[in-house]
Amino acid sequence: MKALVVCALVAEADQSSHDDHDICSNLADFDITIAVDAGAQWFFSHGVVPDFVVGDFDSIDPNVLSWLKLRSAQFRLVSSDKDFSDLELALCVCEEQGVQSAMIMGAVGGRLDHQLCVLGALCNSSVTTVTLMGSAKNDQQTVRLVRAEQQYAILGIGTTFSAISLQGANISIAGARWPLNQVQLEPLSAHGLSNEVTSPVGATVTIHHGTALLIF
Repeated sequence: MKALVVCALVAEADQSSHDDHDICSNLADFDITIAVDAGAQWFFSHGVVPDFVVGDFDSIDPNVLSWLKLRSAQFRLVSSDKDFSDLELALCVCEEQGVQSAMIMGAVGGRLDHQLCVLGALCNSSVTTVTLMGSAKNDQQTVRLVRAEQQYAILGIGTTFSAISLQGANISIAGARWPLNQVQLEPLSAHGLSNEVTSPVGATVTIHHGTALLIF
């Protein structure tokens, strides 16, 4: 099962971007679509009704909310007086629905405290594969969570990438300017910062223990 999760910051994005059109034209690739609060604006703009709408709805456009209520979306409304984020709620829906892979748009950027909690939500989720797509025109980076015994390839000679762990990880990197062989990354260590793909087949990142965020 594959899910598309669209968060509030996508409303500030350049929706004429190549990535945006690619995702919109390939919505059939996703088994479940989830709008997180003001992220519903993205679905409204594309005339697509999400399967789920989640959040405390403190930032959603009232016209978009009315549009959704007239259609078949399932709502998960929670109080704004809560001790978890709307993204965490969306990831819980993913877990309930048996999602193995989630692509998240509109969660990269904004306040630093929010960003730290976004990254924490990824690490704490049981969804096997989670990818954050930077959607604003000035922030096109991708964040990919790689768990223990998983491997990920970053393509494109010259591509700059970083491997950062929030909780600690044992990592190997091949096909890069600075290869690593089962090196222990301490939490938030700069040891994996700003590496570069040198191999024509891409740089391969393997996590032996722990979890790491690949940012490229």
